[in-house]
Amino acid sequence: MSSILILGFCIFAAGQTPYNKVYWVHGLGDLPAKWDSYKYSLTESDNQGTSIKWYMAYSLNAAASTLDTKIKTEVPSSKKAIVFGHSAGGLVARSAATKSGSRIRAIVTAGTPNAGAGIVTSIQNSSFNNVAEDAICRAECSLDMGLQAVGLLLPGVGNAICTAIAGCVTLGLEVGKSLATDGIDNMKKDYSSKAAVSDMDPDNSSFLKTLNGTAPSVPIINLYGNEDANRLVRIGGTYWEVEQNNSPTDANQCYDESLFSTYNGVLGTCTTFEVLHYAAGATTAAIAFWCPYLWASSAMNFAAAASWTGTRRYVQYDVHNDWDKIIGAMHVDRIEKWHKFLWWKWSTVSYVTVYENSDGFIPNKSSIMDETQGPFTKNIEIKGVNHLEMNSHEDMEKKLREIYDGFYREEFNPKND
Repeated sequence: MSSILILGFCIFAAGQTPYNKVYWVHGLGDLPAKWDSYKYSLTESDNQGTSIKWYMAYSLNAAASTLDTKIKTEVPSSKKAIVFGHSAGGLVARSAATKSGSRIRAIVTAGTPNAGAGIVTSIQNSSFNNVAEDAICRAECSLDMGLQAVGLLLPGVGNAICTAIAGCVTLGLEVGKSLATDGIDNMKKDYSSKAAVSDMDPDNSSFLKTLNGTAPSVPIINLYGNEDANRLVRIGGTYWEVEQNNSPTDANQCYDESLFSTYNGVLGTCTTFEVLHYAAGATTAAIAFWCPYLWASSAMNFAAAASWTGTRRYVQYDVHNDWDKIIGAMHVDRIEKWHKFLWWKWSTVSYVTVYENSDGFIPNKSSIMDETQGPFTKNIEIKGVNHLEMNSHEDMEKKLREIYDGFYREEFNPKND
């Protein structure tokens, strides 16, 4: 009798052996700790899940095989797990779910380029223009024109003082341009030849064509961010504070305004030079009626003012539009209109550039999935969250908690196993 009880207890204990119910997959170039802030706050203390490490030098399909093997090794055949994937990690999770005998029950993706990432194309074809360098070059040109205007207006000591000040500013701009150029060059070197990067090419990726060619086999909730205006500055601020942003002990803190003081300072400087040169141009133009030699100074001041206006507008508007082009968050609409006069008919064609919403890296159109496909597919927008904030944002945690508790579907609740 005792033997039977012991055997029954062993069988019961074996059936209750803990296993990983949740798997966390980081994005391209990130570390497994990327999800830690949510991993510790959302999951049960006795089962916080496993973070998967994968390398962008290998294909996304290879990463998916690694995830699939790990789940099959750790999860009993009668059980299934939930996978959370950030960015490219969402593609890894989706691909792993297609493997034969997969033990994935449901998937949550966040900021995932389901239709590809336009920034990959820009990296691969070397058209990834350095928008920071462009802005700096414009400022240098404006500063040079301003110096010429000052030289005509204040010869001698005044000109020497202004030239010395401008020299310091120019040196700072050159240092900034060098750092920006080196950063872009290093990124190209790190990312351009990696297999996982090629797998996210929206135009030439066989991986994406295969993955999107069939309906999902498991329920998927797809979260996508929609960052506010000045997305480039906001995502730059998050990147600037990336260590704090990724810290599990500093969760739910927004850093997307970290660079706004610097950004506003640049705009203020441009506006100041703009106003000063316009004022100098107008003043010298009025005096030039009695002192004709000031006409040249007036013209140069107006030219410098116009140049600073262009620099300010670029920093304020065009730099963000250029970034949207780089990440693929824009398209050109062809508008054809027909006209008629008596019996004559003719058409005119115009092109309108349309800028789209994005999370700062991935356009919303590239993230959103077809909700008519699969057993359950749902897209959820998280407003005000950029691509780098998806692991540390109050609104993201609230939404993940709803998903994790089975608010949308019970398959996403790990307690229901």
